Amino acid sequence: MPILDLRRSLTCPMEAATVVIASSKEDPVSIAAPAICLIPSVALATTADNESSSANSTVEPTKAPRSSVVYLDPKNGDDINSGEDTANAVETIQKAVELAGEGGTIIVESTVTIDAPLNLSNITIQRSADMQGTLLYVISDLTLTKVIVDGGNTSNTMPLANIREDQGRSGKLTMNEGTVFRNTHGTPIRVFMNGTFTMNGGEISGNEVTDDWGMAGAIDLDQCYVYLNGGEIKNNSAPYAGAVRVGGHGGWCIVDGTKIHNNTGNYGGAFFVQGMWNYTDAPSPDANLVIKSGEVTDNSAIKNGGAIYAAYNGYETNIQISGGVIKDNLCKENSTSSAVYLSTTSNKTGACDFTVSGSPTIEGSIYLMQTTNKVSTIHVTNDFTPTSPLHLYSSSLTEEGVAVRYEDGVSVNPAAFFSEHEGWGLGTQGQNLVWRQLKSVSFESEDGATVYGSAYANADGFISADDVPSLTPPAGYQLAGWKLKGSDELWDFDSDKISADNKTLIAVWALKSPNVAIDARKTKVHEGSNSEFELVVTPSHEVNNVQFSYTWMHDNKVIDGETNAVLKTSEPGVYTVSVTATDGNLVSSAVQSEGIKCSIEPHATTETWSSDSLLHWKVCEICGAKFECETHSWSEWEVTEQASATSDGVQKRICEICGFEESKTIKMLKDDSAEDGLPTTGDFSSILIIALGLISLLALTFVVLSRKKISR
Repeated sequence: MPILDLRRSLTCPMEAATVVIASSKEDPVSIAAPAICLIPSVALATTADNESSSANSTVEPTKAPRSSVVYLDPKNGDDINSGEDTANAVETIQKAVELAGEGGTIIVESTVTIDAPLNLSNITIQRSADMQGTLLYVISDLTLTKVIVDGGNTSNTMPLANIREDQGRSGKLTMNEGTVFRNTHGTPIRVFMNGTFTMNGGEISGNEVTDDWGMAGAIDLDQCYVYLNGGEIKNNSAPYAGAVRVGGHGGWCIVDGTKIHNNTGNYGGAFFVQGMWNYTDAPSPDANLVIKSGEVTDNSAIKNGGAIYAAYNGYETNIQISGGVIKDNLCKENSTSSAVYLSTTSNKTGACDFTVSGSPTIEGSIYLMQTTNKVSTIHVTNDFTPTSPLHLYSSSLTEEGVAVRYEDGVSVNPAAFFSEHEGWGLGTQGQNLVWRQLKSVSFESEDGATVYGSAYANADGFISADDVPSLTPPAGYQLAGWKLKGSDELWDFDSDKISADNKTLIAVWALKSPNVAIDARKTKVHEGSNSEFELVVTPSHEVNNVQFSYTWMHDNKVIDGETNAVLKTSEPGVYTVSVTATDGNLVSSAVQSEGIKCSIEPHATTETWSSDSLLHWKVCEICGAKFECETHSWSEWEVTEQASATSDGVQKRICEICGFEESKTIKMLKDDSAEDGLPTTGDFSSILIIALGLISLLALTFVVLSRKKISR
């Protein structure tokens, strides 16, 4: 682990650095500025010999062919020149932009000082082959949009942009879409002494820092603010941070959208963060790295910290992560720090602060230096639900040693973290997760002849169901669970804990429940009949020669005494049967059949009445039974034919219920005189007799008279 001693490159002592990763959108707390300390790059950038003030206004390039090339030399040039070559270089960047036009190229021969607000767009600014010192010295507001800043692959290791406070002004560089910083062998962007750098888009790429003391492949910040809101930092390399260094005299780097990938450094594939000492009496601000969103992927470290290297050196080094993605990073010489390395320098005690919250993705190993007086821990400050558990590695394991600290009121979640140590895990102790040696568990058969596997209980004594061996049961059987050797109770993986080492769990087998089919032979009987319902159950099982037991239920109530496969009953309702199987040793769980509804079929009476002379009734169309049988309800007699002296009459009555008719004869009428020897008026039979008598008398008289005449 390096102890970064900048005394080789500083003209005065450096102060502490700090790493921060936060979730708030607000700016971090202001940090008091220490005494100005200039490293050689800064010193070159502030000498009158190397830099001249030339930026006093906003410059818009004129439209010109893309092949336009203009030479700019603020030290020796003159705006009356043509700018066509080094000897005729112009003095100010405004003039150079004017001559180069849109899409043109400006070749810079000496440092360009930005000491007044300036917006540049659609132009290339390139360091000449012989240029020395910083390319852009920014002590005012500079905004770049679609601007290429090219180091020209020269041997110059000074920054492409040096942003700082100087001459009572604070430099601010804003990098927008289409802007590129590339092709330099020194750190492209150096932010120092209350400077501010904001990256909204574009890229910092293809920079290979060859200086032994090159701090970062893209951005070196010290006592300042850096906001990485978008764009890409990729394919850079440096002896320390592959992409960004936060440290020295402290500062803030806030990542909220930028993609940082495919960078390489010895210490931190993406970030190097270190709080440093301070030789002066001034307070040393912290070094802070804050990651809210964005991606830190596919970066590589040689020594430590595939994504982030953080070291405590007597002053605070703070990392706060609340979102974003950190994954697929690697460390070649220390795989246990493929994601993050948290350390303390050899001559100091204390540790880095690594704070997490929210739902970030942090994949790979997190190395915690945990030795005497040097104990790095993870701090959980709010609800923390990572997309996958954080993998932790400790440099020195101690039973009950703290690895993770939860703030009061924050729910402790051991599942959010994972130990990378074989036989060690993270257990709960109040608001902390602590290191604990794990207890081993063996999974065996009842007779002990077969060992199915082994596992560790977690640090709290629980066995994960995921660690239980998967067994293939014999046909007709299933794994019912496990029991502690010597116990008859099944092990509850949710509540039971291993309390001692070398515990054995025994496999408990169970006979499978049978398959049950129920045959409803007769589910309807006719009302009033003597028929019975008949149900038959037919069970089956994979194991031959098992015995079955039956329990019949009527409307969910057990029917006492009904234990056969066939049920006959006259009671309507819903019937089910519960069936168990036994192989003579094990008894299966009961399985219940589907419900079968048995019902009584009611009589289906006819709509019409049947009747005789005395009664009427209705008939069941199914069984012929009589219903509603009653005597007739007669109406009054009604004469339908009048009787006469010569004929009888007729009278009828009707049942008012069924309509049955009954008739009766009315006798012929008689003459009332018949009582005096005369026919009764209206008695035609008497009249007839009298008439016949008179006729007979007349005939007799006629015969007598005829005979007297003949005799004469």
